[in-house]
Amino acid sequence: MTLSPKSLAGPGYVILNGIRVMNVIGITAVITASIVMLVKTSVSSKFFFFDAVTHVLTAITSMFLLCSELSLFRGYYARNWPLLSPSHGFVALALSMIVLGINMLGNLNKEATSQESLGLAFWRIVISSGCIIFVLGWANLIASYVFRDRSQNITARQVRAKGAVAVRKT
Repeated sequence: MTLSPKSLAGPGYVILNGIRVMNVIGITAVITASIVMLVKTSVSSKFFFFDAVTHVLTAITSMFLLCSELSLFRGYYARNWPLLSPSHGFVALALSMIVLGINMLGNLNKEATSQESLGLAFWRIVISSGCIIFVLGWANLIASYVFRDRSQNITARQVRAKGAVAVRKT
């Protein structure tokens, strides 16, 4: 049996929805880590304000991506953020998640967010959220290309929403 978009659509529904659950968990972890770093931001630095703003913007961006993953405000995303709408794949989401992961892991390089400053438990939240979201970003990027059917103009998001029916409807 050869791998074709039709043969992948059924299992793709299950796999992509599993990835969706992991995305929600990973994005929630990034929100949590951003809030932890915001609370623990040290005022000993001259530029602590900008560090705090970075953590707030990371949390807001993550909430924005979480809303798109949960299909909240579907019309808003279709009109204003089409790359995060059902008519497109997961490439924009994946790249955003990869950047968030790099940002989370990059924050660990500062004294204010070091293991000594945060404490082991909070430091583990930050490092695990960065690793998880980075790996999930790559998983979404790969899934976006594996589960699409360019010839029938079917995206991985449509396969995730409709499964094998997405392939038959066109």
